[in-house]
Amino acid sequence: MDLKITKRISYFPHWLVNPFLLLLLLSVSFSCKRSHKVEEVIGSESTPETVIKRRSDGTVSSVNQVNDNNRVHGIRATYYEDGKTLYSKQTFSHGKKQGPATWYYINGQLFKQTNFEDGKRHGTTRVYYKSGKLSAEFESEHGNVLPGLKEYNEDGSLVTSYPDIKFRELDFLASKNRLDLEIYCTKMRSGVKFFILDEKDGETSRVYLITEHDSALLQYYVNPGEELNKRVEILAEIPTELGNVLARKYSYRLSIKRL
Repeated sequence: MDLKITKRISYFPHWLVNPFLLLLLLSVSFSCKRSHKVEEVIGSESTPETVIKRRSDGTVSSVNQVNDNNRVHGIRATYYEDGKTLYSKQTFSHGKKQGPATWYYINGQLFKQTNFEDGKRHGTTRVYYKSGKLSAEFESEHGNVLPGLKEYNEDGSLVTSYPDIKFRELDFLASKNRLDLEIYCTKMRSGVKFFILDEKDGETSRVYLITEHDSALLQYYVNPGEELNKRVEILAEIPTELGNVLARKYSYRLSIKRL
């Protein structure tokens, strides 16, 4: 019995951008629209240098310290288009994100808090509404989102309705000696990702499945006289309507015996 990972081709329309993603898109837009025309360097050999980047209209885009190799080292602050309102504040160590990071709405209200370790998101992330109320809370480990996302509506109630993941067997044993296992999201949600969970020596690794339009496909070859008895462990990453990622584990038992 051989296993082949392939891709499932189908079509679903994209889901609408939510307000939290819109905030991020707008921030990227304003930073890309205008080139950084002026760069100021402040410091000396005995003290860390501070780099100030400005847009073409003279407003400050970002301020950060650099090390001897001209890599960002210390706190890096970025600003909205007025050059005064803080957009984000992140900590770097020799060019990599390391430590706390925060983002702000243009009204100054806290938008998101998280933490980085060796350039990857690690630890607790909290997201807030403009009102200051908690919108979401989740954990990450070395860049991977962990199960356990909690999202809240603006009235403080917990979000409980999410798309589910289903499995479907497609029998091609008679014609191709093959059994396909389709994994798909029950609700159209652009950006869904699937991973096979592989446990070895007490550690669980993720193997990405080629995912297109919220669907992935596993192919198992079972010749006459062979049998397939396997539990498939899957982790799905599902984008939510509030702009976060819901990570959930799923399990499916395959049991086939060919005469």
